Amino acid sequence: MENKGFIESLVAIEDHIKQQEQKLCVNVKEAAKLCGCSEGLMRKMVHAKGFPKVVIGRRILIPYKAFVEWINEGFCKEDNNYWA
Repeated sequence: MENKGFIESLVAIEDHIKQQEQKLCVNVKEAAKLCGCSEGLMRKMVHAKGFPKVVIGRRILIPYKAFVEWINEGFCKEDNNYWA
């Protein structure tokens, strides 16, 4: 079942947050690694409506806690297709 891998990714994200609480944001590459997806897919996801991000010039930073909340609240819904 696809959700099993996704849930494992969420657990990995939450564990990583607990280990590095002093780090408030990650870049796109780090977020992709935490989520278990490609960097290219994550770059598409950051442009989804409501995706939590901070843009500084050309750099995109993703706040940990907001990212996890976004995944839990919206990304898991069946009718959402953020990378289409």
